[in-house]
Amino acid sequence: MGNMAGKNDTVVVKDNDIRRPTRDSFDSVSMDTTEQQPEENHFGENAAGCGKSKKKKDNRKNRQRQNLKHLQEENQNFQDENASLNQELSNVRRELTDCRKQHGQELIEVHRQLTDCRQQCEQLKDKNEAMLQRYSEVVSNQMKNNPSIQDINYQDKPRQIAEAFRGELYSRKWCDAFDVVDIGVTSERDQLEILRDLCRDSFLICTYVLIGQAENLKHALDPTAMEGDSSNYSNCSVCPLASVLNKLPEVIRDEFIQNSRQSKVLEKILQEQCSDVYATKKLTTTYGEGIVSQLEPYISSCIQICWDMLLQKPPMFLDFNMTRGCKINPEVCDFYANQGSVVEFVVWPVLYRHFGGPVLNKGIVQASSTNKS
Repeated sequence: MGNMAGKNDTVVVKDNDIRRPTRDSFDSVSMDTTEQQPEENHFGENAAGCGKSKKKKDNRKNRQRQNLKHLQEENQNFQDENASLNQELSNVRRELTDCRKQHGQELIEVHRQLTDCRQQCEQLKDKNEAMLQRYSEVVSNQMKNNPSIQDINYQDKPRQIAEAFRGELYSRKWCDAFDVVDIGVTSERDQLEILRDLCRDSFLICTYVLIGQAENLKHALDPTAMEGDSSNYSNCSVCPLASVLNKLPEVIRDEFIQNSRQSKVLEKILQEQCSDVYATKKLTTTYGEGIVSQLEPYISSCIQICWDMLLQKPPMFLDFNMTRGCKINPEVCDFYANQGSVVEFVVWPVLYRHFGGPVLNKGIVQASSTNKS
């Protein structure tokens, strides 16, 4: 029975066991299904977002790799360039070192040559001084026996004096002196005549001094000789100095001229005779001591150059005696400001090589068109 029962067991379903689905059960299933759909959609969206983010990251990594590669290439280029520049710098430094060594050796050689040249120069200078000393002694001995040799050193002296008389004295010192008298003297003619007369008086005073010394020397040699008449010395149409010197023996005359050329003699003449030039023109009493002191450089220059003129062989000659109204010779005179045919007054004298000789410097005159004498 038992087995039978086992074999013929049937499932008996009772009515109560079969339950019909209710609305609540459908609603529950529906809610479960609805809740699962958003979760699935959200997962899909997350998966898509993750894919895009990964792609962006991959792209960023690729760009970074490319940038890194580019930077590495640039770095390598810089390193190569730096290595090249360092190599060039090393080459330049090596060349510079070589040049310094070479130039240092050359500089040492140049210094050595310069030292040798200086030594040779000193030796030549000593030899030259010795030869000049010997030559001077020989010439001095020869000049004692033959005074004409003195002329060798003074062949060009008159022309040098002429250039100084026109270029230095007239063009410079005369212009400075004219500025001085232009302040204290109103008339232009008076200004020009003052400067002209200062030059003339300097020439005459130097002539007086040399004639006096020559006369004293002549009288010492010959006490019976008659002294010259000094009243004729103011007339510059003659040259009394030349006539007095010509009366001396040639050796004595040359010795007299040589001694008079010494600077100490000229300094003494300047100290003693400047005041005589002032007194001749009466500048102090007429215009005061101020203008005289300012004219002293001009007067000193006049005396110095006139002294040199008179010590030439034969003496040089200044001609101030172109009288008013005389006809102008264009070969002898230049015009000052006004041009014309006759002389109004002399501004600057004519310089002759000697009395009656050739013209070295033309004179300067203020001209007039008609004869007003």
